[in-house]
Amino acid sequence: MLARTGYYVRLWLFVVSSFSLAFCLHSLLQTPHTVAQEYNHHAHPTVSTRSRQCAPKNVTWRQIFTDFYISSVYPTVGFATTVELHFVILGSAKVWTRADTNCTCLYYTPQHNDSASEEGILELLPESHWEDGHNMAAGRLRCKLPATDTNKTSLRVHCEQGNLSEPANLTFAHCGLIFGLYNENQAAVVEFIEYYRLMGVSKFYWNGLAVGERTMEVLRYYEKEGIMQFTNWILPFNETSGKSVHYHGQVAMQYDCMLKTATNYDYTVMSDLDEYFATSLQPATFASIVHNGTSDCATVRSDFMDKNATYSDTFDPQSGLPLLRTATVTQRTNWVNPVSIRSKYVCRMRTVDLPMIHLVNRFKIYAEGGTLMVEQTSPEPEETLLLHFRREDGATVAATEEFRAAQLAPQLSVNVHKVWHQLFV
Repeated sequence: MLARTGYYVRLWLFVVSSFSLAFCLHSLLQTPHTVAQEYNHHAHPTVSTRSRQCAPKNVTWRQIFTDFYISSVYPTVGFATTVELHFVILGSAKVWTRADTNCTCLYYTPQHNDSASEEGILELLPESHWEDGHNMAAGRLRCKLPATDTNKTSLRVHCEQGNLSEPANLTFAHCGLIFGLYNENQAAVVEFIEYYRLMGVSKFYWNGLAVGERTMEVLRYYEKEGIMQFTNWILPFNETSGKSVHYHGQVAMQYDCMLKTATNYDYTVMSDLDEYFATSLQPATFASIVHNGTSDCATVRSDFMDKNATYSDTFDPQSGLPLLRTATVTQRTNWVNPVSIRSKYVCRMRTVDLPMIHLVNRFKIYAEGGTLMVEQTSPEPEETLLLHFRREDGATVAATEEFRAAQLAPQLSVNVHKVWHQLFV
C-alpha cells in the first residue's frame, strides 16, 4: 500500500439504518423514493428514506470537501445482480482528477461490535461537457452491499482526501530526439528542458541529428549540469542512397533509450520536443500523472495548439529575454486525438517489452496463468493532455482555452531567463 504524506480531511458522511434500507429495497419497484437529510449538530448526518418524503420541493446538497457535494442515496441493482447503494454527487474537475480522493463503505452490526468494509467506487458520469467551459460535473459513489453477511445491518461511508503537496519520491528520465529544426530555436530547447524539470524529470537522454553550434551550447550547458546525456545519432547508411527508415530510425532510438533508463529510473517519459504534458492534477508533476506510483504506465492523448500561433523563438523587446510558448499560446483545438494517434507515455520501462512511438505495444510482467500484472492508465483529457506546440496544416481552428501548461509560467520564466543569461547575455 502506498503511504501518503500530509494531512487528511476525514468526514463521516451518512448512516443508512437497516429499517430504512429494507424499506427502500422492498418498495423500490412500486414507488419512486427520494432521500431527505436530517441534520444534527451533535451527531453524524443521517439519511433516511420515508414514504411521506417521496417528493420534496427542494434538493438538499451537503458539502463534503471543497467543490464536492452529495445530495441523495438510492438502492439499486449493480453489476452481476449485486445490490448497491448509489450516492448522487456534483464535483469540480479537481475533485474528479485527484488520485487521492477515496471513500470506504463500512458495514456494522446493530451493536457496532463487528464491522466489514468495501472500497467505494467514485465515478464521473458521462456527458460532463468540460469542453463547453463547465467546471462542475455529475458523478456517483457506489457502495456494494454484502450478499450473505446479513448480520451487518447499518452502513457508514467514510471519505478522505489527502494533501498532494508532497508526492512520492519517484525518479523520471526523458527520451528525446533533437534535430535541425531547433538550430534556430534555442529558447524553445531551454523552455522544454526547464518545463520538464519542473514536472519532475531529473535526466534527459537525447539523440541528435545535424545539431547546430548554438544549440549545442545549450546541450553542453546541461551536460555540465549533469542532467543531459547527448549522443549524435548516425545511421549506418545515407538516407539519400535509396535506403530509408521512418523518422531517422526513431523506433531504434526509443528502444535504445528505454534500455538505458529502465533500471536506473522509476519512470521514463517518451515525447517530442514540441509536446508538453499538461495536467489538472496538483501538484502538476509526472508523479501526479502516474498517481504517485500506483500507475505503471500512463498513455496521454494529444491535441494541437492554435495553428495560427507563433512557435519560433520570440523575445521581449525591452529585456531581450525569451517569451514562453507555454504562457503565450493558450488556445487549442477542440479535437483530442484517440489514444492510438499521436499519444505519448510515461512508463516504468522495466515493465515494457516492446515500446512504440505513441504507446506501448507489449508489456512483459505477467503472473502465472498469463494475467498481465501492469497497471495501465489513459487519463481523460480533462485530467491530463499532451499539448502539441507546432503549426499543423490539418489541425482545426483553435476553439478551447488551455491554461494548464501556463500554470508553470511564473517559476518557468525565472528558470529559463536564468539559463539564458548564463548562455547568451
